Amino acid sequence: MKIAIFNTDAARGGAARSALRLHRALLAVNPETTMLVRRESNSEPGVLECGSEPSSEDVAFSLVQDCFVNAHRTTATNTIFSLGLPGMSCLANPAVSDADVFNLHWVTNFLAPSQIAELLTLGKPVVWTLHDQWPMTGGCHYPAGCRQFTSLCRDCPQLTEDPFGMVEMLFQQRLGAYADRITIVAPSKWMANEARQSRVFRNSRIEAIPNGLDLKSFAPMSRSLARAPLGIPEDAFVMLFACSSAAESRKGGDFLKEIADALGRVPELKSMHRSGKLRLLLFGWGTGDVSTGILPEKHMGFLSGDSDLASVYSAADVLLHLASEDNLPNTVLEAMACGTPVLAFDAGGAREMVIDGETGRLVPLRNLDACVSALRDMIDNRDYCAALGNRSRKRMEEHFNADIEARRYLRLFEELIQASTARPAATSALNGQSLDRPPERLLDLIARYVAPPLTQKQRWDAEKQWLEDQKQALETERQLLRTQLSQAQRNIAYKIARSLKKTLEGAKNFLKNRFKGN
Repeated sequence: MKIAIFNTDAARGGAARSALRLHRALLAVNPETTMLVRRESNSEPGVLECGSEPSSEDVAFSLVQDCFVNAHRTTATNTIFSLGLPGMSCLANPAVSDADVFNLHWVTNFLAPSQIAELLTLGKPVVWTLHDQWPMTGGCHYPAGCRQFTSLCRDCPQLTEDPFGMVEMLFQQRLGAYADRITIVAPSKWMANEARQSRVFRNSRIEAIPNGLDLKSFAPMSRSLARAPLGIPEDAFVMLFACSSAAESRKGGDFLKEIADALGRVPELKSMHRSGKLRLLLFGWGTGDVSTGILPEKHMGFLSGDSDLASVYSAADVLLHLASEDNLPNTVLEAMACGTPVLAFDAGGAREMVIDGETGRLVPLRNLDACVSALRDMIDNRDYCAALGNRSRKRMEEHFNADIEARRYLRLFEELIQASTARPAATSALNGQSLDRPPERLLDLIARYVAPPLTQKQRWDAEKQWLEDQKQALETERQLLRTQLSQAQRNIAYKIARSLKKTLEGAKNFLKNRFKGN
């Protein structure tokens, strides 16, 4: 069976790690498995880079993304919001033309809806594994409570303005390109239910197949050995906060300080707090921005190597997963595989991994008292905490093994391939819009702000003119600064003279009064 897996890259972010792990597991049992990425092939066996140098359309859409999306975000959430255009065609790649089945993962800025419609015209099954909700929305990756994706995305609460109606246009393009025409795999039942409620996928076949791990790479190790290089005492209680980017508000980094502050005020924990035996360990991008300033902390930065991750998980007593929206987070899987229990909010896919009181603790969303109570149970009873971790490892072995995941995907692929042989190839449903072109309204928008393609001589002339303009702008700025400096000097001289005059007048009056009558 020839399988083609698509993901934007093979290294950055949780979706890339999940897709690469599936690729490895499938490759072990099905040698004709290929993973296609737009960038960062990272020399993995069976991973091919399909990308190319940025085109004029890439540059144009990047400008539109910056000017009309990134610059107009509201405070609803700061999670990524992507146009994901223009995308690139991969039909000429032999790994695509020869494939029996296509498995899409996180393909933002790699495959736009028009390229997915292209794949459908080949008459081969297309399976999309959902790592977030972007495939079913008008651009947001997580909706932050908005439910418009169940009917029609418009007037997006994540944007302060959308003057060109881009959100509705992108949503309509999804409906025309692939709605109800592909099979959906959701790593969590929560994400599967979100897909079933969406307008784009409500009539699609939807399967829930959890992500799996290589349980040899992620396994418990000696706590003392894991803590020694980190300088953490063996008898300390260590809470781990881990995510790809702590800057995302949905990850709950702001709530970490509330937990640390509340634990620091518990009378029974005062001695641990004073002696530094209650600690925080953090890894991910930007964890310094969620520093509590209350408990001793060690920030590890972004970690990507499995051995480094396993060591850090093994050094912790508990992982704090504080996300308000999440699919089937890798950090929870990895921690539990290393025998580290998890305290998580009862939200998203966390409840499908963590069984409250058996493999960890589930607490109501942002309920501080519940968090503190659960952590105190673990701190006060280390044997109880260790038992949660042991059962976590067992649960990973039984339900979240990479081999189990690969077998379930293979069964699905085989079934879909057999069914596809009885169907003719699909035709485009983009209402006459060319498959290799992005939406016309966005092209019109780009034309207002981006110049048409230039010849080499025109580019040189344009660069020369740009340099002249920059030189003129710098000269204007220099003159302005000189004028401002001169004005400031005059103001300072005036103020000094005025102050000196007042001082002299005051001295004169003092002497006059002092010697009056003498």
